[in-house]
Amino acid sequence: EDDVIWTVLDRVEISDDYTVIFHWKAPFPYGKAMIAISSLINYPYHIYGKWAEKVDPTVPVEEEPNKSLVASLKEFKPPRPITTGPFIFKTATTSELLLVKNPNYWAADTIENWETWFDGVLCRPHMADYNARLNNIMAGEVDLSFITVPKETVDSILTVPGMRFVAPPTASFFDLDFNYDKYPCNILEFRKALAYAIDRRAVQEVAAYYGFPIDKYATGLPKTFEEEWLSPEFLATLETYEYNPQKAEKILRGIGWSRGPDGNWRDAAGKQIKLAITTWGPYQDWVLAADNISHQLTKFGFPTELRPMPPELFYDAWDRGDFHLRVWYVGFWSTLSPWSGYQSTFGWDLTRPESLSWKGRRGLNPKDAVWAAFLVDRLGRAWKPEEQKLIVEKLAELHNKNVPLIPFVQKREYMFQLDGKRVTGWPDPDDPVWDGVTAQGPQCYTTLLVKGILKPVR
Repeated sequence: EDDVIWTVLDRVEISDDYTVIFHWKAPFPYGKAMIAISSLINYPYHIYGKWAEKVDPTVPVEEEPNKSLVASLKEFKPPRPITTGPFIFKTATTSELLLVKNPNYWAADTIENWETWFDGVLCRPHMADYNARLNNIMAGEVDLSFITVPKETVDSILTVPGMRFVAPPTASFFDLDFNYDKYPCNILEFRKALAYAIDRRAVQEVAAYYGFPIDKYATGLPKTFEEEWLSPEFLATLETYEYNPQKAEKILRGIGWSRGPDGNWRDAAGKQIKLAITTWGPYQDWVLAADNISHQLTKFGFPTELRPMPPELFYDAWDRGDFHLRVWYVGFWSTLSPWSGYQSTFGWDLTRPESLSWKGRRGLNPKDAVWAAFLVDRLGRAWKPEEQKLIVEKLAELHNKNVPLIPFVQKREYMFQLDGKRVTGWPDPDDPVWDGVTAQGPQCYTTLLVKGILKPVR
């Protein structure tokens, strides 16, 4: 029920055994992409039908009997993961997940040498210990690994015989996000000053060396999207935020702030500004970025405490507002278009009370907040490319003017592929097939297996 698709999808209707009709709230140009990429429906009737049969379509979901049905459905856990692919769940521990060949796979007859095909896939959890993951890769125990590491670690991994490195751009960027309900993050001049005070290219080189730096504008788009959707002529009209600590200082002094005897900043009332930055502890690249930013801000005169946290504590801190800044991301995977990212940043429902807070408006003033929400809604209804581009420009201008967040790198998906030990046949690093990993990594690799491109080494 929290899926982004329900912001644009009204209902789903089954007209016969082979026809499903999606009713959109308004004509939506990204519907097929969203259904195919991000909002996968995997609820077979033989498991979930007993709930479907009891739904009363004449009453709202929050009324009975639907209210109790929803509560019961949320408590239900299938005895095993539901799959339709060539592999099925076998066993799981805290350190490994074993998938084995599906004896009932519906397309088994299309796979060459099915009987001698891959026996299964052994998965190591993505959140496993960082050093343990590196040791497994270096020992040749992993055929495919997604892990973002510093440049020197990439070089070290590539000394493993047969190891390949492929890094297609992702449809996302990393950014420094603000807690808009915590002073002084709700002050536009403070956010702009930080955009100038942080050397974003230095952050990128430490955290994601092979990524695309975003160090000139704050348009709210990944670098490759920016190049596709925003013309050089349009970009020339925007304020630039290239590293310039002198300009950051000028902005702060312009609102009455000053440095104390210790060199640290005080606001107009003389209060010293101390900051806290948090991020996901298990992701080394996120921690490296947050650590670099905290050191830069401390050096500039904002003492900044680094707080890497496990996911459950991270979200709890976010809910409680117990920080000023966080290293986060904006993803465009759901449609691979600007609408996805801007919907995440600006697509709020202004009828909800929380949208009236600074946090709800992402730091925008009420007028700009209403305008941004309208533009996101309009972009989701625009079919003509020229209209889409015009709306994207207006959203980029709003984002750049208000700096609701500070993007610093469009990440590339670091993939280490071991050839010749258990698997062979990897496509060339510049093969366009790797672009599919941006949205659907597991499905992309499953396709390579099913199509016989990746073959087992016997």
